Amino acid sequence: MSFLYPGFLFAAFAISIPIIIHLFNLKKYKVVYFSNIAFLKNIKEETKSKAKLKNVLILIARICAILSLVLAFAQPYLENAAAKIKTNKTQVAIYLDNSFSLGLEGKFGQMLEISKNRAIGVVSAYDNSTEFLAINNAFFAKHQYFNNKEIITDHILETQTTAHKRKISEVFSKINTLYAQDQLVSKKLYLISDFQKNFCDFENLEKDSTTEIILIPQYAEKTNNIYIDSVWFEQAFHNFNQEEKLLARIYNSSDEYFKEIPANLYINDSLKTVTSFSIEPNAYQTIELVYTNTSNGNINCRLEITDYPVIFDNTFYFNYSIAEQKKVLIINEVTDNKYINTLLSADKNISVENQSVKNLQFAEFSKFDVIILCEIKDISSGLANEIHEYVSAGGTAALIPNLEANILNYNTLLSSLQSNTFVVKDTADTRISQINLNSIIYKNVFKEINDNSELPILKNYFRLNNQISKNIELLQSENSATLLSHLNYEKGNFYLFSFPIDENNGNFVKHQIFVPTIYNIVLYSGATEELYYFVNTNNLTLNNIKIQTPEYIYITKSDKKIEFIPKIISYTNNIFKIDMMDNITEAGNYMLLADGKQLKALSFNYDRQESEMLFVTQEEISENLKKQGITNFKILTATEKNIETQLQNINEATRFWKLFIILALFFILAEILIIKIL
Repeated sequence: MSFLYPGFLFAAFAISIPIIIHLFNLKKYKVVYFSNIAFLKNIKEETKSKAKLKNVLILIARICAILSLVLAFAQPYLENAAAKIKTNKTQVAIYLDNSFSLGLEGKFGQMLEISKNRAIGVVSAYDNSTEFLAINNAFFAKHQYFNNKEIITDHILETQTTAHKRKISEVFSKINTLYAQDQLVSKKLYLISDFQKNFCDFENLEKDSTTEIILIPQYAEKTNNIYIDSVWFEQAFHNFNQEEKLLARIYNSSDEYFKEIPANLYINDSLKTVTSFSIEPNAYQTIELVYTNTSNGNINCRLEITDYPVIFDNTFYFNYSIAEQKKVLIINEVTDNKYINTLLSADKNISVENQSVKNLQFAEFSKFDVIILCEIKDISSGLANEIHEYVSAGGTAALIPNLEANILNYNTLLSSLQSNTFVVKDTADTRISQINLNSIIYKNVFKEINDNSELPILKNYFRLNNQISKNIELLQSENSATLLSHLNYEKGNFYLFSFPIDENNGNFVKHQIFVPTIYNIVLYSGATEELYYFVNTNNLTLNNIKIQTPEYIYITKSDKKIEFIPKIISYTNNIFKIDMMDNITEAGNYMLLADGKQLKALSFNYDRQESEMLFVTQEEISENLKKQGITNFKILTATEKNIETQLQNINEATRFWKLFIILALFFILAEILIIKIL
C-alpha cells in the first residue's frame, strides 16, 4: 500500500482529541445512602460495566472516523501488476481523431464532442504529477509537447473537425518521437477514433512493447452517402467558343437506390448547366454535362449535388484556363513559310512571329505556346537542348523537315524526346491514305474518309524508325509509312512531320487537310494542367507562369477569407515549384497572384477517402494488432456510463480514497447510533 499524498498522514495525530476528551470525561461512581429508595424505582439502572462499554465504543467510532478521513486525503493506492516497475514519471499521449467522419452523429450525440469528453475523462483519471499530450490530425506544433492537465484540457476542448487525414501508423510514429527517451518513463497511448478502414493501416505498424496502448472506438449511426469522386474533361484542351463535355463520377456508398438527384455546374459562380441522375446501391455512375466556353482567362468551376448528413464531399472544385491569344514562333532556315504564315495570321486570336535559325533568342522561347521548326537544315546542340526543355516544361513543338537536313542532328533532338527517328529519305511519290480520326487534331474535322476521297500526294518524305511505341500516328501513306505523329513528352507535346510543307513537294498545302492540321496543332497547344488538387497537397509544380519577380507572390481564396504567401522552392523556365505549408485548410477555388495580377487559378478539394463509411470492428482491431505482434493493448467499450470506471481499472494503481470516505461516514453514523441506543 502506498500513498499519493503521504503528508496528510500527520493529521492522524488528531485522534488524540477524542482520547483526551474521553479521559477527562471519566466519572467515578459514589455510594449514596438513602433511607428510602421508593423514589428511585422509575430510574433505569445503569451498571458501571455498561457505561464503560458505551464510552469505549464512542471513542473507537470517533478514532476510526478521523483515521478514515486522514487516509482519504492521503489517497492510498495499491500498485497493480502493470505498475510494479519503478518509474520516474508517467507520460500519457492522447490521439483525438478529428477527421470529417467524426462530425457525424453517434449513439450518444455528435461523435467529436463525445470523443472530446472521453479524452477529458482520460486526463481526469490520472494524478497531477502525470504529463499529458493531446494531438489530433492537424499535427499542430503546439500539440507536440507534454503539458499539465489544464493546458491539455484546453487543447482538447478547442479541437474541431479538419480536412487532414492520417493513418494509424503515422499517429504511432509521430507520438513515439514525442515521448521522453527514458526507460524509466511509463508511456501510455490512448487512441480515440471511429477507426475508419482507410485509417487503419495495421500492416505498417511496428511492434513496441514499451508503450501501453488503449483504444477507445467511436461508432456513428448507419449513414448513407452519395459523393462526387472525380471530374475530368473529354478533351484536355480548352478554347474560346469550344463545346466542352465534363464527365463526373458519382458514388453511392449505401444500400439505398437514389432517383433523380440534381447536379449543378457553376462557372465563375454562375449556374451554367443542370443535369440529374439516378444511381444504384453501392455503385458508381459517370454523368455528363455539356456547355460552351464563352469567356477567356481563368475559368473557376464547381459541381454540386445535394446529400445529407455527409456534406463535405457534395461539392467538387476545379478550374482551367483559356488563353486570350495563342503565340506561335516559326523558326525558318532563310525565308518564311508563306502557307503557314498566311493561315495562322488570318486568325486574330493567334500571334505569329518568325525568326531565323541563325538569330534565335532562346530566352524568349517560354513566352510562346507553339514553336515550329520549319524546314531548317541543321539543329544545333544548343537549339536541341532548348527545345527539349521547352517541351518538358509543357510547350508544344512541331518539326517540319528539310529535304537536305542533317539527319544525325535531327535524330539527336528526336532521341532526347524519346520520339521515332529519321532513317532515310524516300523520293518515290506516295499518297496519304489513312487519317487518325480519333486524334484531337482530326476528331471533329471529318466524319469519315471514303475510299474514293482524293487525299494529297507527296513527292518526297523521310522513312521513320517506328520502334518507339509512344508516338501516335496521325497520317499514314499507302505503304503504311508514318507521315505525321504526335508524342506526349513529360508535360508537353511534340508533332513530327516526315515531309516538308512546300508546294514543290506535292499538293498537301493546297488540300483541305492542310488547314485543320496546322490550325489544330496551334489550337490544342499548351501544357496539360491539373484541374484540381486535394487540401492536404503542399508541393505544387505549376507550368507556364510568366513573372519577373516571383518572390512577390501570394495566394487568396475566391471569397477572400484566406490569404497567405507560399514558400517558393524554385522558378526556372516558367515552371513554379511552391510549398503551400499547410495553409490550405478549406476546399475551394484559389488564385495565385503577383502584385495584384492573376497568374493562375488553383482548386482544392477535400480528400474522398472518408466518403466511404466503412469501419473496422473491435474484433478486427484486436486481430490485426495481434497479427503485428502487438499484445500490450486494451480496447474499451465506449459506452456512455462506464468509460470512467474502465479508465480507472486500467490506471497504474487501484485507489481507495472513496472507500475511506464511506468508512468515515459509517463511523460517524455508528457514533450517533451508539449514543442514541445505548
